[in-house]
Amino acid sequence: MKKSVFLLVTFAAIAMLAFAAPASAGGGLKAGLTMSTFTGSDADLIGVDPEYRMGFAVGGYINHPLSPTLSFQPEVYYAMKGAKYEDGGESLTFKFTYLQIPLLLKMQPAGSNFFFCGGPDVGINLSAKVEAEAEGISAEEDLDEIKSLDFGLTFGAGVAMEKFSLEARYTIGLTSFDDTTDPDDVKNSGLMFLIGMGL
Repeated sequence: MKKSVFLLVTFAAIAMLAFAAPASAGGGLKAGLTMSTFTGSDADLIGVDPEYRMGFAVGGYINHPLSPTLSFQPEVYYAMKGAKYEDGGESLTFKFTYLQIPLLLKMQPAGSNFFFCGGPDVGINLSAKVEAEAEGISAEEDLDEIKSLDFGLTFGAGVAMEKFSLEARYTIGLTSFDDTTDPDDVKNSGLMFLIGMGL
């Protein structure tokens, strides 16, 4: 129920933002590869360090110019997150999906194709599963004690070529996603490599 409310509020906010966009605002689509992992003092959940879990992200953005070199760029993505643990032929893979909402300031120096961005990143958890595999046998189950909201900071850089762009980003988690009564310090963090197309 909470997730449904969060989704409705998010889509309503995005719709209002789009309709309120000034004539000078632009927008587009982005998609790419995600490499997610866990960070924090308790990230070694089973006694080994987490590895990256590969996934994808797809979404869109609206760009509001603030000055000739600075703009505000809210975005929304469907993004895969999580992490993978391997030890002695056994593996444990955490499979999370989020509605990701970065709220970025974008700076592009005058006359340059290169740009830089950064800002807060809010995630709404859509699903959380864990898959265990040993001796060729695997089993998957849902995780219930995962926080609905996730907060982080995103930083990135890229190059713009007319209507297209290429960029790399890193998001560092600020809050633990563990929603148990005695939560571990474990956060979502990771890399994102995106291709963008302006509309």
